[in-house]
Amino acid sequence: MNKRHLLFVILCLCLLILPLPWLVRVEPVRQAMLSRLGGPLSGTISSGTCSLGWFSGLRCQDFRYQGQSVPLALESAELRSRRGLLPLLLAPGSLGELYLQAPVLTLSGDSAATTAPDDSLRPELPSWLLRWWNRGSFQLRATGSSLRLELNGKSYPLISRGDFEAALENGSLRYALKASAGQGEDYNVQAGGYVNAPPEGSKTQHLLSTGTILLEEVPVAKLPPLPFAPGFFSASAGRATGNCRFVHSADGSVQGEGALFLRYLRLP
Repeated sequence: MNKRHLLFVILCLCLLILPLPWLVRVEPVRQAMLSRLGGPLSGTISSGTCSLGWFSGLRCQDFRYQGQSVPLALESAELRSRRGLLPLLLAPGSLGELYLQAPVLTLSGDSAATTAPDDSLRPELPSWLLRWWNRGSFQLRATGSSLRLELNGKSYPLISRGDFEAALENGSLRYALKASAGQGEDYNVQAGGYVNAPPEGSKTQHLLSTGTILLEEVPVAKLPPLPFAPGFFSASAGRATGNCRFVHSADGSVQGEGALFLRYLRLP
């Protein structure tokens, strides 16, 4: 390749790359980019206005993810990152620090999911995502987090004020959640653990995880039905304190064990 051809290639690349920060602000282009990103993540992604600079990070309002093969939805008032476009292009595996403002995570299911395995809860991840998981890195922080379960037409708001932190490095995602009740209530929920990608070349494409959940004085009315006692928590009053340890294995199965203590229980 002579100098003239090399100069032409460099010029074309500049013309393609330079408008990228501006294109993020154009809604049809932005939604098309998010749609392409949502497909491999087994869902749909959308957002309100976004901005991104060569040296300033991404900022998106009204960020939303709706799972298709996984029964969850995530909404956040704002998604923000610290790394600009140039650092991301130079090191695409390193996303840097991410921040979610007041995210709401909704998990949904039905009674069948509590008594029988559901393949939608453990979809196989695409190979490119597993490769990135083993090589990429990021740090995530979320404040004012909420978690609710929707089961058989009922909503269980487990967490209304939570702080969540997670960090991915060397193929292992470690996370921690600390949450307290909303105004006028008094209970606490904590969770922590890790999520690992299988080694490259492994036959499985499931993420492997283990974690613990701690409950302290949680109103039983906020707890979903348990698989071993359907309808038990139709109690109108009572408090639950306990712990649970769960393991998500390479074959996609989930196992858990723990203890639950009930006080002031009022049955119908």
